[in-house]
Amino acid sequence: MSILHTKTRRQRYFRDCDKVLDEVFGEGFVKNHKDEVFVRIEPYSIGSGCIAQVYKGTVNVDALERAVGKKFPQFNGYVEREVAIKVAEHGVEEQINLDLSILRNATSLVLKLMPSLSYLEPLSALAQFEMVLRRQVDLRNEARALQRFSENFDHKKTGVKFPTVIGYTKNIIVETFEHGMYINRLVAEDNDPQLATRQSPKVRRRIALLGARALLKMIFVDNFVHGDLHPGNILIRFNEDDQGLPGVHNAPPKETIFEQLLEQIRNWLGWRTTPRVRFTDSPELADEPTLVMLDTGIVVSETEKNLRNLKALFRAILQKQGYKAGELLLSHAENSRNCRDPHEFCLQVDRLVAKAMKERSLRSLNISALLSEMFSLVAAHRVYLDSSFTSVVLSVMVLEGFGRSLDPDLDLFQCARPYLLNMV
Repeated sequence: MSILHTKTRRQRYFRDCDKVLDEVFGEGFVKNHKDEVFVRIEPYSIGSGCIAQVYKGTVNVDALERAVGKKFPQFNGYVEREVAIKVAEHGVEEQINLDLSILRNATSLVLKLMPSLSYLEPLSALAQFEMVLRRQVDLRNEARALQRFSENFDHKKTGVKFPTVIGYTKNIIVETFEHGMYINRLVAEDNDPQLATRQSPKVRRRIALLGARALLKMIFVDNFVHGDLHPGNILIRFNEDDQGLPGVHNAPPKETIFEQLLEQIRNWLGWRTTPRVRFTDSPELADEPTLVMLDTGIVVSETEKNLRNLKALFRAILQKQGYKAGELLLSHAENSRNCRDPHEFCLQVDRLVAKAMKERSLRSLNISALLSEMFSLVAAHRVYLDSSFTSVVLSVMVLEGFGRSLDPDLDLFQCARPYLLNMV
C-alpha cells in the first residue's frame, strides 16, 4: 500500500499556466511580472491525484515579494525558492456529483433489499463522506489548513514542517516545494547503502517519536488534526540542508594540519577567552530529522465534549478501566439507543482491554490491534460513532503502525501520558 501512495498517473502538460498565474496572483501578473518572478516553470506535472495536478517552478524571492506586495519571513536568506503549483482538475465537481448520485441510488437500493442494515445509517455516512470530499475540492480549505498548521508547529522547536502558502484561490494553491524523501523509504529500503547512516536505531527512533508527538499535539493541544497522514503525505529530510541552508548539526569542513597546530598553540598560551564549540561528523549526532507533512485537504476538529471524552477514553485504557471505556464509546455514539445491550457491550470492551493489558508492558501493547478489535465490537453492537472521533482514532492507528515499523519499541501511551494528564 505504501507504494501506491507514492505512485501517480502519467504527467500532464501545463497548458493553462498563464491563466493559472493570473488567477492566483491577479490579472496582469503574467504580463507585468511573470518573467522576472518565475525563473522557470516545468512544463509537465510532477504529481497528480483525484482532485488536482501538481506542477513545479522556481521564483526569484525579491521579485515575488515586490510583485505581490508581501514579505515572506520564511524566505529570508534565499535568492530563489522552488514552488509547487497545485491546480484542481477541470470538471472535478461535475464528476463528483455524478459519482455521489450513483452512490446514493445504490445505497437506497441496498436498504430496500436489506432493511436490516439501516442501523448502520449508510445515507448519513455517505452525507459525511460527501462533506469531506467537497471540502477537498475547494483548495482554499487546504491552503487555510496549511497556514494554521504552520502557526501551530514551529519546525525549529518541533521538528515538523508544513509548506508555506504563497497564494491561493478556490482552484489553485501556490506553496513552497518541499524537498525530502518519502518516509516509507526508511522501512522499504533497509539495504540501501545511501541510507545506512540514517537507518540506525537511534535515528529511526527519533523519527518515530517526532511523528507520534506531532499527532498527539494535533489531537490534544491544537484540536486540529491532519486527517490523511499516510506515508505518501510525509517526507523526511535531515539537517535542513535539502533547502540549500546549512543545518546546525552539520560539521564544518575539516581543519588543515596548520589550523590544528595553531589551535594547539593558542590553547597552550591561554589565548582563548571564550569556549570553543566543536561540531562532529558522528552520524548519530549529525542526522537530525525533520518531518514535512503535505496535503492538508482533510482536517478534523473535535467538539470540546468529544475532546474530553477522547482523553478520558485513552486514560481509561491506560488505567485498565475497560468498562468505563465502553461507556465513553457509547457517549460518542450519535444514537446510542441502537445498541441492543449497552451493559453487555461495556462488559465485552472491559474483557478486551483486560486481555490486551494482561501481563504486558505498555511498550509491547499493540494499540492499533486493540482499537481495531474495539471497532469490531462497535459494529457488532450497532454503536454508531461520530465520524470525527473515528477519523482521529484511525489516524492514531495508522501512525502507530508506521511508527512501530521504524521503532518496534515505540510506546505511544508513554508519549501520550503528558497530554492525557494535561501536562504539555
